[in-house]
Formats: sequence, C-alpha cells, structure tokens
Amino acid sequence: MLAIILMLITTVISSALIGFINHKFNLYIQGFAIMWVVPIGAMLVGSLAGSGLWLSRKFEKKPIKSWFLVAGALAGLLGFFGSMYADFKIAEYQFRTKSQAVIEKLSAAEKKKLDQELTFFNFVKRTHNNTKINLSHHGRQISSIDNSFLSIIAFWSSVLGSVFAGWLVASMTIGDRTKDKRTGEYRDLKYVAILEFKKYQELDELIKKSTNLAKDLAKFLLDHRDKKELSSAVHTTVKVLKSRSKGDGQITAVSFKNGGKNIVQDKHFEYDLSAAEMTEIMSAILSIDSKERF
Repeated sequence: MLAIILMLITTVISSALIGFINHKFNLYIQGFAIMWVVPIGAMLVGSLAGSGLWLSRKFEKKPIKSWFLVAGALAGLLGFFGSMYADFKIAEYQFRTKSQAVIEKLSAAEKKKLDQELTFFNFVKRTHNNTKINLSHHGRQISSIDNSFLSIIAFWSSVLGSVFAGWLVASMTIGDRTKDKRTGEYRDLKYVAILEFKKYQELDELIKKSTNLAKDLAKFLLDHRDKKELSSAVHTTVKVLKSRSKGDGQITAVSFKNGGKNIVQDKHFEYDLSAAEMTEIMSAILSIDSKERF
C-alpha cells in the first residue's frame, strides 16, 4: 500500500516539477531525444514518476511484488501526460491572464468557442502532430523540420520511453530473489547476513550434518551475524529467501575471496527449506534481530 501511495505522490510532484522547469526555462523536457527516437527527456520523467516504488523499498525494507512492474510502467505513462498537463495549465493561465481584457470583450458564443479550443486534448493533439524538430551543429541551428510524421514518431517514442523508465525503476525495486526452477515461483529475500570468509565451510558442513536444521541454522546465523563491515573484504554472504505462496524457502551462501585488485566470488551453494523449516528459522531470527527483515 505504501508503495502505491508513494508512487502517486512522486508522479504528481514530478509532473508539477517538470511543468515548472519547462515554463521557467522555456523547455520541453519530455521531448528531449537523441536522433529523434532516443527519448532521454521522457525517460527522466518516467523514472522520477516511478521513484516512489524505489522509496517504498527503502522505507519498508522489503521487496515489492512482481505485478508492481505494471504499476511502474503506469507511473511512467501518468508522469508523461501529467507533465504535459502541467505544461498546458501553465500556458492556459498565462494566456488568459495576458489576454483578459480582450477575452472580456468577446461575446458568449466566442468565449464558448475559445473554451472549446483551450482544452488539454487539443494541446496534446497539437503536440502530437505539429512538433517542430530543430537540427543544430555546435550550438548553431542549421535546419528546421516541420513534419507531422516525424512529429508523431518523436511523440510516441517519448511516451514509450517514459513508460519504459517507470518499468525499469520498478524492476530495480523488486529486490533480491531467486526462482524455483520446478514451479517457476519466486522467492523473496527475507534475511541477509555477512559472515567471515571461513564460516562458509562451517555452514556447508552444518547443513549436511545437522539433524535439526532449522534450529541449528538459526543459531549459527545469529551467533555469527553483525559482520557487515566485512562486505568490502573477503567474506561470506548468506541469504534466506521465502516463496510467496507456499511458504517454503531457500538458503544461499556465497564466499568472496581476494582476486588481486578486486574481491571475486569463490564458492556458492543453495539449499531448499521446507515451509516448517522456513517458519522456524525466521521466527528464531526475527525474535532477536527483527531489523534484518527485508
């Protein structure tokens, strides 16, 4: 719920902000593009609109659901047209303010016709069909293209760019997860611990020999946790992941060694956990270290 609320807030704020910047500096950020079809401006708009999903991950400390990818794409779409609406309202306000004396002298029929012309739909339509493309070289305009076909291509590439950027931000927010190859279901990260490098072998042996895996695993992780300062040195990263519907899970461990100038991956293993084991492990971990919930 928080993710949706924050997404709506950032969509509104980004739309208003882009509209203000466009007005202040006489720009059309949504239409910035490389070679007409690489919509970097629209992608900026979409990423700002979808940033609420990224913020929700930081606040709630847990991954969002996969269907939020659709929400991210929708945020990009709303952000694009929302910023256009802000452009329209600012332009309309300026026009009516500057032309107030003239408008007051119009007849009722003429005012009605003016109102019918000054609509957001007509504003989008004109942008869609009649955007002029300027070509420049070293800051000097060398040519100007006023072509409705190219204008339409530029417009829709901008729309798609904004949608893609919103989707991309959402995809970055889903978080760490693995996929069960048997069922195709995703497992979300629930706990992560960074341990000393040598603990990798001890953990591997514990899993193979333990007769009460859930209890022994939880104790091992809790006894050796709080080694986050090792994340930039040789270390072992352990993750506990839980499936979204069945409740079973998985533990993964990756050891990192010194590879010269860089820290490189050394060994890794994955071990599946039953729903009962997953419940017992997470209960033990969260009862002591609830801040580690993701």
